[in-house]
Amino acid sequence: MAHIIRPSDNNSYFSCRALSRPSAVSRVRCVRCNARIPPARRRAVQGVQYCVTCQETNERKDRHDSMRKA
Repeated sequence: MAHIIRPSDNNSYFSCRALSRPSAVSRVRCVRCNARIPPARRRAVQGVQYCVTCQETNERKDRHDSMRKA
């Protein structure tokens, strides 16, 4: 029988989910350009490896590459 989560169980449910996720270490400096990664970004994106500029460049490149393959 599946466990039913009640509203009072929300805190323990979310705590358990957070603890079950593998923790990834965020970098202080971007892997690509060596720019500092702001603390707010490191907190917001677990395991962040790139600064915003390099991340956007990577995503644009990935989109372009996926369009070429299609």
